[in-house]
Amino acid sequence: MIRQKIEFGGTDTRIYIAEEGEGRILFNLLNEKEKNMVFSKKTPRNQLQEALKIYALKELKLADKIEYTDSGKPYLTTGGHISISHSGRAVAITTAPFPVGVDIQEHDNRMFSLAAKFLNREDYLPTPDTGEALHCIWTAKEAVYKACGRARISFSKDIKIISSDTVICRDKTYHWYHKWLKAYFLSIVHEKGKWRTIPYRSIQFG
Repeated sequence: MIRQKIEFGGTDTRIYIAEEGEGRILFNLLNEKEKNMVFSKKTPRNQLQEALKIYALKELKLADKIEYTDSGKPYLTTGGHISISHSGRAVAITTAPFPVGVDIQEHDNRMFSLAAKFLNREDYLPTPDTGEALHCIWTAKEAVYKACGRARISFSKDIKIISSDTVICRDKTYHWYHKWLKAYFLSIVHEKGKWRTIPYRSIQFG
């Protein structure tokens, strides 16, 4: 399993990427209640993502500290904020003392057909590569949506990419960190203006 830690602007993000064939190993590490949670998912991919999420939360000692609002937004019962994302064989978990959003997305050619649903004419393109830019913008807007608390937001009208490190959503401005991780694209956002911006660093862990 690949593990990576990213610290950005006071946030702590842990990325777990399961190697081919590790799903059964993860499943065998779960208790009966957790296995039932995995089996409640309809597809093998969703089951792997659920097993990986449970494993990661337990390893990070967050499993017994997380609850969900009626809208599905996770929160920590001990205080602080958490955001979770999964795609393919990867899970990303970000914690911070303030609202934060994370999104990880496996490379997907369907981005081209979905672009009209989330692109804004004023969006800054962070790279000249169209496919990469679409993944970049999509994950940024997904992360902002999560940071906003899953409010009713139009990705194309309300969220705009201003620069390579800034996103705005209605009356709020967000710091934005983004990176390719193997076949995945990662975005992390947090609101500007309430705390000192800390440079990011990325390390392997585990």
